[in-house]
Parts: sequence; C-alpha cells; structure tokens
Amino acid sequence: MTVPETEKYFIIGGAGREDTESDFGAAADEMIALSGKESPSFLFIGFAQLEPHHGFEYYGELFASKGCRASYLSDGDIAPGGAAREKIGAADIIFLMGGNTRKLVDTLSAHGLSETLRAAARRGCVMSGFSAGAICLCESGMSKDGDYYMQKGIGCLPFLFCPHPLTSARRYAGFREEIKKRPGAVGIACDGAGFEIADG
Repeated sequence: MTVPETEKYFIIGGAGREDTESDFGAAADEMIALSGKESPSFLFIGFAQLEPHHGFEYYGELFASKGCRASYLSDGDIAPGGAAREKIGAADIIFLMGGNTRKLVDTLSAHGLSETLRAAARRGCVMSGFSAGAICLCESGMSKDGDYYMQKGIGCLPFLFCPHPLTSARRYAGFREEIKKRPGAVGIACDGAGFEIADG
C-alpha cells in the first residue's frame, strides 16, 4: 500500500470507551500538528448524520478552543452555486463525521464533491474521518444499514476499512470474509483508536 508523501490522514475506527472526549482532544492536537499551521482552518462534514450540523457543536467548539477557524458544510453550501468547493479548498483539516456511510457517500457523489475532497487530500489537507467518515475516505469498508455490507468510499486511501471491530463481532467477521474474497487487498480494522498516515 502506498500513499503519496504530500497526503496526510488521521483515521478513527470508533469510540470504544466512555472517555472518548478526552481521547479526542489528543486526536485534535495531532491533526493540528499534522497541518503544520498554528491556526488551521477546520471543516466539519456531517452528511452521515440526520442534519449536517449534528456533531459540529462538539467538534467545532473543540477545534475552535485550540485556535482553529471552524466551520461546517451546510445543505446550502452543497446546493448549486453554494460555497462547498470554496470551503473545501480553504480547509487545512477536514473531518468527516460518522453515521450512515451510504448517506454520506451518496451526498458527496450527488453534488460532485468526491473529486473535490480527493484534490484536498492531494494538496496536503489533513483528511480525517470517524467510523462512517473513515470508511468514506477509503476504497471501501464494512458499514451497516440494517445489516452489514461493504460500502464503496471515495477512494483516497487504497485499503478496506472496518470500524468498531471490538464492539461488533458480526461486523468484524463479515469484514474478514470480504478480505478473503479479495486477494492482495489490504484491510485495516481499529476500535477505540485512530491511526495516522503521513510522509508516505
């Protein structure tokens, strides 16, 4: 598996424990460090949720408290003539929230934003995702919509991803079966943790 040296990722596989908020503060610090800027621009993408601002109350405030300029993509931003591309183009850190992976990927694709996000990754924006948001950044991953299934992502990262493997044995078992069907595929699963990819 190779990732261009200019690209930076921070992938989070699930909460795993009750002290998630204190853990995420450390993750936020690492994302800010990866950006290489003192006051980076943080963009929250919450289309995996019922409303695109759900979750921004916590994550936006957290990153703002650390000196970031925080904003989120709204329904108006992705409408024709909206500011989505400008916001993505100006972001130093992009965070894709968890929730319904299919809804997230379909929304981005329907509004032509998948390539915009891939371009942000290529220019060195820190790309981060939690659960469904992490799957979205990968080639595909084990998601749930009624039952477990493999959901295609936007393909920034060339591997298959499984969030929540420790808290969902069925999800992880299904993921292992999918890996077996794909000779040569790289699969990564993590829960209660995140990992970063930088400098190739």
